[in-house]
Amino acid sequence: MKNKALLKRNIIFAAVLAGLYIIYMFVLTPIYSEICADIIYSEGALPYVLEIALEICQLLIWCHLFSHIISCFFFTVCKKEKFSVFIFVSAFILTALRYFAVPIITLTVYSADAAQLFSDAIYYFLFDIAQMAVVSIVSLLILNRKNTDSHKPIIKISAVSAFLITAVRIIMRIRFDIFYGAPESAAEIILMVIYYATDIFYGLIAYFLIMLSVKQQHKNKSSV
Repeated sequence: MKNKALLKRNIIFAAVLAGLYIIYMFVLTPIYSEICADIIYSEGALPYVLEIALEICQLLIWCHLFSHIISCFFFTVCKKEKFSVFIFVSAFILTALRYFAVPIITLTVYSADAAQLFSDAIYYFLFDIAQMAVVSIVSLLILNRKNTDSHKPIIKISAVSAFLITAVRIIMRIRFDIFYGAPESAAEIILMVIYYATDIFYGLIAYFLIMLSVKQQHKNKSSV
């Protein structure tokens, strides 16, 4: 029964992650690029709607990925169960496909700089793997401590994971602002503040989604 439940959870994890990656990279991203390149639609509300959809999909990807990594360590350390290598292997492979499939497709359709495409893919792939490694290490460190309440470690790790998501977004935002220069008007300052506030709000949503997802998996596992 336990092996079947573990296999089912692993398959669902990989299927949902693959589905989210497909929607993000091969549905929303191409549509967004085409809309932004079209003079008729680029000035309307559609690009903003698609941008929000991309942000939501990206949020779901990270929350789904981090919550399962946390659950993997939780069930291994706290429940003394077999470590689920499948989650990490499938996450590694799907993340690699996410970044390396796009350059391959781009090169077959357009004449592009292959070296630049693959160097960018390697950079973002390693960056994602580094974030997964941070969550894994934090999970292992916190869960190995003695805790009388099993929910406290989940809350702590969820908070660290959400902070990581927010920190990455803010760092990328700072890089963007440095590249384009300081705001030159009150409207641009207000817009900048809104963007940074959105990044923090994004992290708060991530915290609750990750925590609820891990607790739900804990609840489902306890009932098996």
